[in-house]
Amino acid sequence: MKGRLYLWDVVNEAGSNTQLWDEIGWEAFADCFRWARAADSNVELCYNDYGILRDDRAYKEKVAKRIQYLLDHDAPVQVLGLQAHMGLPFTPIDRVLELMDEWAEFGLPLEITEFDIGCWDDKEHGQYVRDFMTAAFSHPKLQSFIMWGFWEGSHWRSKVGAAMFRRDWSKRPAQEAWEDLVFGDWWTNWDGATNAEGTANLRAFYGKHTVTVESGGRTATADIELLPGGGGRGEIGPAVAPSAVPRGALAASET
Repeated sequence: MKGRLYLWDVVNEAGSNTQLWDEIGWEAFADCFRWARAADSNVELCYNDYGILRDDRAYKEKVAKRIQYLLDHDAPVQVLGLQAHMGLPFTPIDRVLELMDEWAEFGLPLEITEFDIGCWDDKEHGQYVRDFMTAAFSHPKLQSFIMWGFWEGSHWRSKVGAAMFRRDWSKRPAQEAWEDLVFGDWWTNWDGATNAEGTANLRAFYGKHTVTVESGGRTATADIELLPGGGGRGEIGPAVAPSAVPRGALAASET
């Protein structure tokens, strides 16, 4: 899988699954990250665990101890994976943000690696999905968000109402919320004209954008990626029209 992954979950759930490390020695817990780095020098290396966005104080302390062990032993861990298999009673959203802040204190980027919400009440389910995703999107250390299943026919928590699509593929309100946010509120769609110098300025979300410029009956298209800390500028060229017409350009501010 070298070169095909952006993130490698090197060790999963060492807060509770300790038999391997107890038998072979905890030094191998940190060595695993070194072995992973030797196997792929570019992939991000992640430690992942569950239950850490709920108020289980004892388990959170175990996980924090594991993370600190990795840092103290110079393991090349780069990302903390926060599983988010939520259920009733829901962790209040303000508390979710506080917990994200607590994990961010380790100084590593965070990812929601396994998200689902167990709840049969469609309205309550949909509202919590919307609120949780919005909170995650707002957190400056949160860099990625991975759903853990969609369809009731194959969802591992279908018996507790965690699916986003019903068995007949009709959408629950939670799926509508997901689409509203991902394809609506957080999706950059813009039409406009460049100025005389061929430049257009707009606010755009981070990510990959397809930009098309039309001029003089000719069209050019380019993919532009906007990343945190980047310059926020991309160019489309050469000219899409006769040489007298300046080439199109997109400049996007960070948001």
